[in-house]
Amino acid sequence: FLGLGLLVLVRWVHLFWYRFRRFSAQVIRRTNALRW
Repeated sequence: FLGLGLLVLVRWVHLFWYRFRRFSAQVIRRTNALRW
């Protein structure tokens, strides 16, 4: 049970981190477009 829960947690963290990085990259690109 513990191993399975850990695996699910790691998968969720990876998915969240991937989406967060993509979102932050979009925000940075938009900010640069507005600034220039």
